[in-house]
Amino acid sequence: MGAYSFKRLIQGLLLIITVSYLAFALLYIMPGDPIDILTGDRVAPEKKAELRISYGLDKPMYIQYYNWLKKVVSGDFGNSIKTKQPVAEALSQRIPLTLKLIGIATVIQVLISIPLGLIAAYKKDSWVDRLLMTFASFTQVIPNYWLGILLILLFSITLKWLPMNGYSSVNHFILPIISVAFGGAAGLIRLAKTEVLDVFREKYVLTAYAKGLSDKAVILRHVLRNSLILIVTLVFMNIPWIISGAVIIENVFVIPGMGSYLTNAITNQDFPVVQACVLIITVLTVLCNLASDLINGMLDPRIRMEISRGN
Repeated sequence: MGAYSFKRLIQGLLLIITVSYLAFALLYIMPGDPIDILTGDRVAPEKKAELRISYGLDKPMYIQYYNWLKKVVSGDFGNSIKTKQPVAEALSQRIPLTLKLIGIATVIQVLISIPLGLIAAYKKDSWVDRLLMTFASFTQVIPNYWLGILLILLFSITLKWLPMNGYSSVNHFILPIISVAFGGAAGLIRLAKTEVLDVFREKYVLTAYAKGLSDKAVILRHVLRNSLILIVTLVFMNIPWIISGAVIIENVFVIPGMGSYLTNAITNQDFPVVQACVLIITVLTVLCNLASDLINGMLDPRIRMEISRGN
């Protein structure tokens, strides 16, 4: 298992380097010039040339990437072209807000989706199943930003129960968390139902019932444990998508997290900020994949045997 983890870690590092370079290259070939966006038309060309040199934008792309990568290893993401603020300093203030939003949203999503998928499978073809699948379809077709706007109209403007935007209290995070959590709940509910139904058809489940075990014992000891293998994979793979959803939600609810920071940076062609945010999202994706593989290895003995044979 240790050798397998090391191999997956090396693959993850190669993936991070590849994605970061591609993001760097895409920004490099984008139309427009960040210096022109920063200075406008009233600044002399000589001053623009000085700024371009100070930010290293006059060098070839591969040299810019190499210099950037050397700084990143030491924790220096450079300075924002727009605000002049160190990117690492800005991210240290914004990432905790984003992690708070996506962390709580992910937990709520799992706590809602897995039990509902289990109930839908257990009550297959009943009115409970149809109601839950209707709920899943409803959450799937509504974009999370549109759900956020609807929640603002209902709970902030009409009922005046919760604040419309901000981040200073727990109440400010209720609507954003609901908007993010319900965005991916539909896929988890459907997957949980499908996986549970597949496990219910297995012979060891029928054997457990034949031994006289109760529904609760069969579901908890046999059905749920074996269903979790694929569900865990999807949960971890869904985290980067939750982050992408949080990018828009942070703008809807005016939360100064990493998502809104990235959106503004793309608009202003603030290269250092975009590169840092893309790198962080890539690292998080790789870590989620690695965690998914390791947890699946612990849950499924067959995966451990395959890993052992592979080593």
